[in-house]
Amino acid sequence: MINHFEQQQGHFQRILALLENIRRYEGDKMSPVTSALIEEALSEATLGGEYAQLLLDSTAEKQLI
Repeated sequence: MINHFEQQQGHFQRILALLENIRRYEGDKMSPVTSALIEEALSEATLGGEYAQLLLDSTAEKQLI
């Protein structure tokens, strides 16, 4: 179970890194709509990573008990 949450967290971290790179390298060239979509995707990836971390922490705590 922990491996699954670790994989999810890693997946969200990779997505976040890719989106940040797109924003960094293409920021000036993007339309306002594309920029807004990238920002929304960044927010979702951040929340997904945080949620995966919470689940990972919760699962680890349950296994210690």
